[in-house]
Amino acid sequence: MSDKKPAVRKADLAKEMIDYIRSGASLLYVLTTDEKSTLEDIQRCVASLNLSKDKVENRNYGYYEWSCTDGVIQGDMKTFEEKDAQFTNYLNGKHETEGIVMQPKAENDNTRDALRALDFFAEPSPTNKRHDFDCHVSILKDMHPQLKDIRVVRKVKDIVIRNDDHNNVIRKCMIIVSPIQNIPLELRNLVTIIDWRLPDREEIRDFLAAYSIDKVVEELGEKKSDKPWRTEYTHDEHDKILTALTGMSLPEIDNVVTVSQVKFGEIQDKFLIQQKKQMILKNGLLEYYETNVPLEEVGGMAELKNWLEMRKPAFTREAMEFGLDTPKGVMLVGPPGCGKSYTAKATANLLGMPLIRFDVGKVFSQTVGSSEANVREVIKIIEAVSPCVVMIDEIEKGLAGVASSNSSDAGTTARVVGTLLSWMNDKTAPAFIVATANNIKQLPPELSRKGRFDDIFFVSLPETSEREETFSIHLKKKGYNPADFDVPQFAKRTKEWSNSECEEAIKSALIYAWNDHLVTKNPAKLTDEHILKAIEHGIPLSKTSTEQMSDLYEWVGFDEEKQDGVRARYASKVMKDTVSKKSGKLGLSFIKASGGKKESGS
Repeated sequence: MSDKKPAVRKADLAKEMIDYIRSGASLLYVLTTDEKSTLEDIQRCVASLNLSKDKVENRNYGYYEWSCTDGVIQGDMKTFEEKDAQFTNYLNGKHETEGIVMQPKAENDNTRDALRALDFFAEPSPTNKRHDFDCHVSILKDMHPQLKDIRVVRKVKDIVIRNDDHNNVIRKCMIIVSPIQNIPLELRNLVTIIDWRLPDREEIRDFLAAYSIDKVVEELGEKKSDKPWRTEYTHDEHDKILTALTGMSLPEIDNVVTVSQVKFGEIQDKFLIQQKKQMILKNGLLEYYETNVPLEEVGGMAELKNWLEMRKPAFTREAMEFGLDTPKGVMLVGPPGCGKSYTAKATANLLGMPLIRFDVGKVFSQTVGSSEANVREVIKIIEAVSPCVVMIDEIEKGLAGVASSNSSDAGTTARVVGTLLSWMNDKTAPAFIVATANNIKQLPPELSRKGRFDDIFFVSLPETSEREETFSIHLKKKGYNPADFDVPQFAKRTKEWSNSECEEAIKSALIYAWNDHLVTKNPAKLTDEHILKAIEHGIPLSKTSTEQMSDLYEWVGFDEEKQDGVRARYASKVMKDTVSKKSGKLGLSFIKASGGKKESGS
């Protein structure tokens, strides 16, 4: 660990912990996925209290750790033998060479049992002479499974209640350290939760500044001259390394930086990004994508493309210093297959950020309290790995059932959605959300209000010119020159087809062409006839889901004054101009066929 002054966030958390201990807090619950670093920080908090000469209470603080495998182990104040263990006192800024050193074995083998350990902590004053303290700080590692036992809960409650008796000379501060929040109802009004966040960029910067390549060489048992270790980097390279490491704990950072040096002779940002991908995959609630989809491959949507291009510079440091808020995100509403998800991938590529796919349905768990913990963990990871683009695909399915949540699942869905909506509204991390929805009626109305998203766009079925663009894009992707085909004829024959249906026509045409080659033994060649045949056999969604499509288009509507949609902006400039020329009339066959009103938004 670094002996430099800790970064702001870490120091603030440590001072908050010190304030709780000094004030006589009886029960704290520290949420962390980095137990090792968190325990080191709490040990330094206790050491800072013992070493500070300006102690108002003039107390001596004892330190204990409990686990179900080791039992209760005491930590003593001793001089560090290793320089790496030295730290800066959180209270007076002094460089300390003395701190908490853990004993090699437990006080009593019986204390592996949670109840026996709590009995030990509950004693007014332990008989061992080494326990001459005014306040006991007791760390309970992974206690959350034990809190399912009502006897353990009752014992914790008893200790807290007795500790609140001001006549009690020895104060008790129990700190549960766990990656999972599982607080029984009986303890909820007695506990204080501290969210021990992952290190931010400044803390990682401090860690890297103190990172010595000599340490790597020493661990390998090699000489520094044996390998061409690279230790200096340009400003841009350093920024890339920081971005790649953000979202990892300090032990993870230490590990991947060491491996990168050993494997490549330098800290390689591409390698670090791959390790971050593994970290996200371990969580199981998020998926990590590295996208290389250019925005030009998205057919049509000129209005949306211009909107995204304008927001790209807003993520720069200069824009933020100018006063711009980081863009929050965009919701894309429209029929299936019109390119909403593909646009999310292109957005990540445009902004130069990784794409994180968040399936809201995955956060729901059968275990009581786990769903809420899952969504908090997802939010924590997203903020840690930002800047990033977060794709929430078909968000209406993940948030379905909010209205009936209180009667169907005891309010779990409502609480999860509430946590998610609050974060979307208040987040400051540069995480740009692209949410897609096929059925707007299933969405809670509070989701679509301003503040959650910067804007809502309606991704409509492509117009003729846009279908020409879509056919040309997919012919190019298959290695063909669009000029060799009658692309306008394809677009004319595919009225009210989606982008994905046009793409599928090309794929089906290739199958027809290949089968002709197998039958005739002539060289394989894709022709207009193959594509027209595929179009002839295709059945678009607009013919099979007319009522749903009609409802969606009428929901969007058209505002004559704004020359845009009533409830969402048109992503397609061609579609918007077409509707405008028709005085707000959509002119789509399925609108008329379903008995819907031609006057949109009426």
